[in-house]
Amino acid sequence: MGKKLFPAEALLVFAQQVLQNAGVREDDSRTIADTLVCADLRGIHSHGIGKLDQYLARVNAKVLDPAAQVEIERENPVTSVINAHNGFGQAAARHAMELALQKAGAYGIGMVLVNHSNHFGIASYYSLMAAERGFIGFAATNASPGIAPFGAKEKLFGTNPISIAVPSKSSFPVVLDMSSSVVARGKVRQALAAGGEIPLGWARDRNGIPTTDPAEAIKGTLEPISGPKGSALALMVEILCGVLASSAMPGEVRVITDTSGPCGTGHMLCAIDPSSFADSEQFLADMDETIARIKSLTPVNGEVFVPGELEHLCAEKGRLEGIALKENAVSALSALSEKYGVPLIGEEGHDE
Repeated sequence: MGKKLFPAEALLVFAQQVLQNAGVREDDSRTIADTLVCADLRGIHSHGIGKLDQYLARVNAKVLDPAAQVEIERENPVTSVINAHNGFGQAAARHAMELALQKAGAYGIGMVLVNHSNHFGIASYYSLMAAERGFIGFAATNASPGIAPFGAKEKLFGTNPISIAVPSKSSFPVVLDMSSSVVARGKVRQALAAGGEIPLGWARDRNGIPTTDPAEAIKGTLEPISGPKGSALALMVEILCGVLASSAMPGEVRVITDTSGPCGTGHMLCAIDPSSFADSEQFLADMDETIARIKSLTPVNGEVFVPGELEHLCAEKGRLEGIALKENAVSALSALSEKYGVPLIGEEGHDE
């Protein structure tokens, strides 16, 4: 399948304008577009701009409110609970992390839960918001059922990603960004759209049998990382983002492609000020030393990489050379271009 290059800024402008034409406020549309392009830049195309048509399908089905405004339901100096009122998850999560950062700046730590939200893109977008300002960032979200509790056939837990980002002084942030499953469900959907197979070990069918068929995987369950450990991690995210946030019980979040009603997604955003625990300059210097020690080790093959480094390098390259999108993603964007009257500028600078 061929690919086409797009300048990152062109995709950002395109997505932002399409969202505004669909009724999204200007500031929210910028945030949503930025999260999508950030995912593509970091090589996480399952959560990139190719997802834009799924978001807009929810808006058109009137099961996602493009003009929703967040509301603080509970608050104290270090914590808050925000009701997203069925708006875009990206807008609510960014607001929540900004609030968490304010609290962390004043009291050393801030934690904000979000309820009644929607898919919020890649979790590392929000943890990096904190790291880029010298804070340690945490982000997590529940999701529609995709993982079976360990020992069960039926899926109940979401893939429930979690991200932690830690700043350094002169190097890149160290970033954990992982789902509780072996692979994100978006990659299975990509394989299905491309008409290909998935590797054995990614998923099981409805009968609990390992499968390489993405269609059967969607109907069945995704494999949790490390068996009971991944299943338990998914449960903990369900508790934090669903039960504690008063958003949805396990198994109740709707998948993004289900336009029969609101998703009911919940998020957890947290920021920690390192200066509350150590000298901040020394901490950042020690992070540089930590990275240097890892990088100095003898590689088994090629080079030793620190978590988040490959994505950081991918983003740097993408900003210089452009983002390569597959034909199916380009086709989806071209359809949105025609529907919303926004030009899609491609590789040679010509309209698609």
